[in-house]
Amino acid sequence: MSPLPMHNRKQYTVTRRGAASWVKGRAQPGATTTFEIWASIAPITRKRAQLLPEGIRSQDARTVVTRADLQTAEEGGQVADEIEIDGEAFVIHECPEFPGLLAHETVLAVRKDRN
Repeated sequence: MSPLPMHNRKQYTVTRRGAASWVKGRAQPGATTTFEIWASIAPITRKRAQLLPEGIRSQDARTVVTRADLQTAEEGGQVADEIEIDGEAFVIHECPEFPGLLAHETVLAVRKDRN
């Protein structure tokens, strides 16, 4: 399966949160930064949905193709980036189907719980 074409790109806002620190036994949120990326986004296929961790396979997910370097939920020691798609926050997950062999990054974005 080939990745999405990069000619259908749009601009999206990404939020990156730093890791929390502990002060007097209480977690303090890390610094938050936002930045814009260009990406192509499409609904996830069933095959790609199987690549997601078991507890989130049935949630609303999208395939994101971008040249930006995004932090994923699977990378240890850091908080996953969030991308805003149609006014909703989505958490970035890695997509092992495309392990860094292309000139762009393909990741999976799963809609964040509204709770």
